Formats: sequence, C-alpha cells, structure tokens
Amino acid sequence: MKLQVERIGGLAGFGGANSRLRSRGEVELSDLSAADQHAIESLFQSHGTPRPSQMRDGFQYRITRTLANGLETIVIPEEAVPPIIRASVKDEIV
Repeated sequence: MKLQVERIGGLAGFGGANSRLRSRGEVELSDLSAADQHAIESLFQSHGTPRPSQMRDGFQYRITRTLANGLETIVIPEEAVPPIIRASVKDEIV
C-alpha cells in the first residue's frame, strides 16, 4: 500500500488553492520500519487528531491511503509525522 503525502499550510500557505508551490511525496508502507508503520496506523485510527499542535503557522501533512472501500485521508501537524514520511516530500512549482 502506498501513502500519498502532501505538506500544506505554514506561514506562506503552501498547497492552498492559489499556491504555486506543491509539496508532495509517496511512501510504500512496506518500506517503513515496524515502529513507523505502527505510528501511521495509530494516526489513521485516531482520525488524524493525535494532539493539538503547539506550533503557530506550522505545516500540516495530508496523508492518504487506499483501502478496499476507497480512500482514507488524515491531516496532522508536522510534529506528529514520522521523519521518514516528512523526508518523502519534495517541492515542485506549478
């Protein structure tokens, strides 16, 4: 299963409707360590609400996975995202 990852928000509003910069990545779930897989599953089980963010104007990550019955997406604050997921994101100008 692949995870589609987008970095959004922040002070400059990356990834918004009028933004000319997109930050996206893709991660194969099987490439993650058991601990990272567990962390991602826990985030999906909590529906993306691990705890309120303490960062003002911080980035959020939209993570989407494909299930048998469709797509499931969560949006979580940057500090809750495992480092390997954050590292998968690359910026592109659109």
